[in-house]
Amino acid sequence: MKMKPIIYLTIVLLPISVFAQKDTLWQDSVYLQAKGFFTKVERIELIQLKPYCYTRKYRTRFFGITKKYKSCNELSIIRYNSKTDSSLYPIDTTHIGNRYDLKDDKFDYLFELLYKSTPSNTHAGCYNPRHGIIFYNSKGILIGFLEICFECHRIYALPETPNMGVAEGEKFYELKKLFDNFNN
Repeated sequence: MKMKPIIYLTIVLLPISVFAQKDTLWQDSVYLQAKGFFTKVERIELIQLKPYCYTRKYRTRFFGITKKYKSCNELSIIRYNSKTDSSLYPIDTTHIGNRYDLKDDKFDYLFELLYKSTPSNTHAGCYNPRHGIIFYNSKGILIGFLEICFECHRIYALPETPNMGVAEGEKFYELKKLFDNFNN
């Protein structure tokens, strides 16, 4: 009779430990991939993303007059390029606003914020990226790109760029502080 609780606990706890181990293996894999990626990085640029704007027309109810208005949306450069171009390179630079070169001594700090933290599963449904990180090699060629939405706590990346997802709480806010240079 005492075997039933043990069997029950084994059936319940074994899958939980397997899934927990799978997440740890995935995190370790991304971390190792990121370490290799960062050895190729010579320059890092923090950027602000400009919205995509367009003019819309609509007819009013009164006298059928057509009016125009300007509408702007923050859209993903990565998603936008993948719809319009078969290759993701080069990224759409017409929607890059302010740029700031990250100092060499901050590379390790950025690596720690992006890859030495536990990823969070918490994020909102919106995705309005307004910031990004561009990685360049020694020849000045773009080798990676991350775009960030600080409102919904999500990060998207080009396929070749390691992406841990969203950093847990405090590290995500520290990442946001790196972009405060645009406001000075």
